[in-house]
Amino acid sequence: MTNPANNPKTLGQIALSNAVRSVSGVDSACYDATVALGLVLAAKQLERMETGETLESETSIKANKATFRAFLKEFAFKGNPVWRDTQHLVAGFAAMKPETRRKAAAEYVDKKAKGSRLIDGLARLKTQSFRLMADVVTNHADMLRNLKALKEAGADAQGQMAHFAEFVATSYGSTYAELESALSPTPKAKPETNPIDAIVKKAGDMTMTDLAILAERIQALYVERVATEAAVTEAFADADAEAIAEATPELIQAAA
Repeated sequence: MTNPANNPKTLGQIALSNAVRSVSGVDSACYDATVALGLVLAAKQLERMETGETLESETSIKANKATFRAFLKEFAFKGNPVWRDTQHLVAGFAAMKPETRRKAAAEYVDKKAKGSRLIDGLARLKTQSFRLMADVVTNHADMLRNLKALKEAGADAQGQMAHFAEFVATSYGSTYAELESALSPTPKAKPETNPIDAIVKKAGDMTMTDLAILAERIQALYVERVATEAAVTEAFADADAEAIAEATPELIQAAA
């Protein structure tokens, strides 16, 4: 039997194993975060919709943004950067007392510098959690009402979360990649464009010089095409065409 001690893993094997484990952890973390935040957004959105608001109303949009901003503040409070290239700012208030740190984290999120952009992971989380919320409240509102009934029946928050997570896994997929794919918007079909109309449209913006060059080239192409057609017609004159037609059955049989 081979002794593992005599066959240690190579650096490449260790690195590969760690990379796979890390990526799997990232996928799982992104998935869990999207499901959790999507539930919070969807539950609050359903409450607004049942009082007459729509998903596209200004009130709903502002409220959903405020909910996500509350998440960002908590994320920053825990010592995580929200905006790109701002780790030094987070480090600045990470050692403060909880009360002071929470206020600093809130200001860090609310008073972002002009041009600040969310770090990639948070940008994706925002996109997918908002998409999940919109799809659930539009197509699966009864699921949220069931959660409300569970709560009224005594189910705790963990039970409600587990119920929603099971629903998402069944309806959208159990990995972040599957969830992201299920929530991707259907690409809009591009209207077919008549090639002649397209050429004429582009030609309309050309200068007289360019238009003259285009006309010359199109004329040359047309003359070349006519000459080719004439050559083909001559090569297969009526007499030849008749002979080929008569020989066709024998040619087909020989090829079979």
